[in-house]
Amino acid sequence: MPGAGVWSTSASVVVTEPDALAVARGLVEAELSAVDLACGRFREDAELTRAERVGRPVTVSPLLAELLDRDPWGYPIPRRSGPIEVPDGLARHAEKATALCPLLALRLVRTEH
Repeated sequence: MPGAGVWSTSASVVVTEPDALAVARGLVEAELSAVDLACGRFREDAELTRAERVGRPVTVSPLLAELLDRDPWGYPIPRRSGPIEVPDGLARHAEKATALCPLLALRLVRTEH
């Protein structure tokens, strides 16, 4: 799996035994698919998207619970920190969210592709 595209970056599967590559790649692809289904930001059918639509506390899968944390007000946030790429179609919404953030915790950085 040399340099396969994964969520705006790349990933490689490295094994010590060549015969194990197919199994290892299958395991990685299955995990990536499960994470995408749990909280893929461009998926309307993602578990996180569906849970946010409900507007009240919901029970989520163990995987989604593992990927998310809560901010001090109880809202879901990713466990990992760092920049998140905003697709062009959502730039207007990201700008509005940044302007309205009461703690100034959001910052937009324009990058060249």
